[in-house]
Amino acid sequence: MEAVLREHGHEVVIASRGHAFSVRCNVGIDFTAPEAVLSNVAAGARYVVGTTGWHTFEDVLDDLAQRT
Repeated sequence: MEAVLREHGHEVVIASRGHAFSVRCNVGIDFTAPEAVLSNVAAGARYVVGTTGWHTFEDVLDDLAQRT
């Protein structure tokens, strides 16, 4: 996926597990852990969630998303 993004002129910024997306990140793709979804949304990240198990935070995430 990284190579395809670069081919289309996108800068790839990799966030390691346990760290929120960089402020330089316009859109993220997350395949990490349910807890990362919560911290990334709280930080204001816009991204696609490929992580499973985040539904336990659905009410909190909905509230956070409404604020942004």
